[in-house]
Amino acid sequence: ECSLLQAVAIPEGVTCIDRDTFNYCYELASVTLPSSLEEIRDRAFDSCYSLEALTIPGGVRTIGEDVFSEYLRSVKILPGMTAIVDRMFYDCAGLTDMSMPETVTTIGDYAFYGCRSLPGISIPEGVTRIGEGAFYYCDDLATVTIPSSVKNIEKEAFYSCGNLKDITIPEGITQIKEGTFAWCSSLGDLTLPSTLTEIAADGFIGCRSFQS
Repeated sequence: ECSLLQAVAIPEGVTCIDRDTFNYCYELASVTLPSSLEEIRDRAFDSCYSLEALTIPGGVRTIGEDVFSEYLRSVKILPGMTAIVDRMFYDCAGLTDMSMPETVTTIGDYAFYGCRSLPGISIPEGVTRIGEGAFYYCDDLATVTIPSSVKNIEKEAFYSCGNLKDITIPEGITQIKEGTFAWCSSLGDLTLPSTLTEIAADGFIGCRSFQS
């Protein structure tokens, strides 16, 4: 625990940041991660209340649980990363800006769960799967761009995105699964693909604002 540490530059060659490495570094405001980094373990930057922006190298393949604090506001992921892994930004309630590279092909389960301040997300072309609960409880999420490459949207992917106003589901999607857009109370404009064959009974439950 280094409660007064304000900045750190991790040298090239480091491949793993172990669990709790910078946990409780309350004043840590600047972190430079090396391109050699492959893994960030549980709670590595949890309780880093001053860390508001971070650039994540494209070579990172494994992210543990509760890695980042709720005060993280801006994230840029460099090209090379292929997956936003499960729970990667779980409960990062302060996150407002997210930049994903076109190398990403999957968004994992609960990847952005509870990112309540995220106003919009542009999912890059090339992503084929949006995981279960990926954007669950993203209360401020008003705009989402889903590319034509997406073929599978898992259950509860956009559950309780209360500010989501319109959505176009691309051709190739065959199912709206359980709770996918449940309690998206502002959703008023919905475009469904001709390939759709099944809509779960609660796929749109609580969507009170449908217009078309």
